[in-house]
Amino acid sequence: AFFDQKNGAILGMRTKGSGIDLDFEYDLLKTNDGGKTWKTEVKALPIKPEFFGFTDAKTMWAAEGYMALGTGLWNSTDGGKTWNPVEPFHTSTVRHISFKRNHAYVLAKQPIVGGKINEVFIAGYSFDGGKTWDFDYGSFNDLSNKGGEVESVFFLNDKNGWMTTFAMGDNNSKGELWGTVDGGKSWKVLSAYENEILGSFGFFDNKKGIFSLSPMMMSAVMKRTTDGGVSFSNLTKGMDLNFYSFHFLDDKTGLAGDGMGMIRTTDGGYSWNKVNTPGIMNFGYFKFFDSKNGVAGGAKENEYGPGYGYGTIFSTTDAGETWTLVGDNNLPVISKMTFVSPTIAYGIRGNIDGQKVVKSVDGGKTWIELKTGKDETESLIAIFFTDKNNGWVSGVKPSENPETPQKDAWFIRFTADGGKTWKEQLRKPGNPYNQQIFFSDSKNGCITLTESSYAVPFSYITNDGGKKWTPVEFKDEVFIVNTLHFTDKNNGYLYFTVPCPDCGSLIYATTDGGKTWKKKWELPAFGQKMFFLNSKTFWAGGIYNLMKYSGK
Repeated sequence: AFFDQKNGAILGMRTKGSGIDLDFEYDLLKTNDGGKTWKTEVKALPIKPEFFGFTDAKTMWAAEGYMALGTGLWNSTDGGKTWNPVEPFHTSTVRHISFKRNHAYVLAKQPIVGGKINEVFIAGYSFDGGKTWDFDYGSFNDLSNKGGEVESVFFLNDKNGWMTTFAMGDNNSKGELWGTVDGGKSWKVLSAYENEILGSFGFFDNKKGIFSLSPMMMSAVMKRTTDGGVSFSNLTKGMDLNFYSFHFLDDKTGLAGDGMGMIRTTDGGYSWNKVNTPGIMNFGYFKFFDSKNGVAGGAKENEYGPGYGYGTIFSTTDAGETWTLVGDNNLPVISKMTFVSPTIAYGIRGNIDGQKVVKSVDGGKTWIELKTGKDETESLIAIFFTDKNNGWVSGVKPSENPETPQKDAWFIRFTADGGKTWKEQLRKPGNPYNQQIFFSDSKNGCITLTESSYAVPFSYITNDGGKKWTPVEFKDEVFIVNTLHFTDKNNGYLYFTVPCPDCGSLIYATTDGGKTWKKKWELPAFGQKMFFLNSKTFWAGGIYNLMKYSGK
């Protein structure tokens, strides 16, 4: 907190000891030059606060919260040097605190007299800097009885305040925003959201504010309100969309599949508009051959729900503004589709007999099956073609006996004649369900493989078209590879995601053709894919997020 343009204070935490003796201590640092330099004012505070607040440079409040149940609220009037318990809360477990000048608001759980297990919510509010307190014993106990919890509290001044709550039900969950105009004496629900959590927020005045709204198990979406929290709109147009797949024609124009159809941007991804593709829900593939002409592959929703149905291919001649259906709308779903020219395309298609490589020579109107091996029960996972003739496919041959998974094997096969014949280049034991192949040219390529969601991936590289594959180990604990891409034979990127939608993503880079990889960036959001416009401009996106990089 800053008390004027020069004087401020900050609470810092540091570790003490190691192993089973690991502990934490909190120091209070102050500045008198606007934050240029900081000096430790109080070392090792006598409490370990989960909540901390400043009234001014001398008056401070702290609570250990769930870190130490029943330790109450503490107050310092000498800049943090000495601390005293605040009597009304000395046996409480403080959940939230807010201090604005002489106004104070504390939400806590208080043990019922005579019992240590049963607790009731109490809310204390003060208008004289904590000298005297009034209490609200009823507003939040009904919420608590229904399994709800207060997530955060914010006061703009001594009158206007807001708090967010969240309740988990048997079949659904609900987040609510509450408001007060009398300093916390009374509250009312302003808005409610099914299966969504209202996260961090702040207000500029009693009408305008910004919130993070998090759908269950997904990344947060930024919202704004101009009516005090009764209603919300997107802070940035289009950023509540999913970006499962996307393609940019240049620095401004791009297309994406958001799980509900196709969307298009003309400002580099900052705003998006729906594109008319009737009935098609899931676009997973985009390819452009020049600045105007391209194709898109998707699947329509049917009685089994999103993600099932039939393959559908559209073509465009105006940079994605309008699209025309190519051929039949009832093709079986084709995964890992790859167009090498406007007419020739390859992909992997599954059916009751296993999975097969398929080929089209008429721009996707019709497809024929290609025989890649003798065993029809193999699972084909990844495919990559550098031109109309040269391509690779990888997959897994499960053991015929489920009790002997050690006999599972994965393989790479190569064709030099457009899929007429295939030659196996590599076979190794294992059952890696995640496989990615990329070749920067006809000679230099890489394959990454992951055995499970929590396994460290491994890879093989080649510089002779796959005649010889060299293994590469990852020393770091990285996870699922969503994108493998090389901008030339030496420089490449791996886009990793941790198997948790709220856990972020990692980008690793190589400058030696995949022999070694180093972590380049940590991204804050769950990623699905990367797209490279060139070696200096690329995008990363996924569930409710899209990020762009321009630089070295």
